[in-house]
Amino acid sequence: MKFTFQAKSTNNASKSVYLNITLSPEEAIIHKDNLLPGESISATLTVENTGTVDAFYYISTDWSPDDSSTQIQATRLAHELEITVEAPDPTILYSGKLAELINQPKNGRLLTLDMIKEEITFTITLPSTASNSLARIGITFDLIFVVT
Repeated sequence: MKFTFQAKSTNNASKSVYLNITLSPEEAIIHKDNLLPGESISATLTVENTGTVDAFYYISTDWSPDDSSTQIQATRLAHELEITVEAPDPTILYSGKLAELINQPKNGRLLTLDMIKEEITFTITLPSTASNSLARIGITFDLIFVVT
């Protein structure tokens, strides 16, 4: 037995939307030479929804050695440094190793058109249990925001 089904929808409409977020400041927000075990440094970044719809964003890091360090040294440091990402509600969006900050928070962070923008605080800590030799290793990292 052959069966065929067809349905028509006469009230279809399509609409273009614009997904965009703006980060400020645009320059580096965290600078610290020789972070010692047990020390922390914090900085704040403003995330603004400049699109036309509510949006979710995710944060990742891309890190590399600076001019004074090797890839192996930077890898060691990235796996020791702890980073906490906190929203103002207060909500911890991520807390863990810098090297593992990939597409966090897991379900994204909603930034509605009603909210427009929010301040996100990043705190980098070299645990007190880390070796003093890590203080001399240089690392550069970018915070990457993806919007969906």
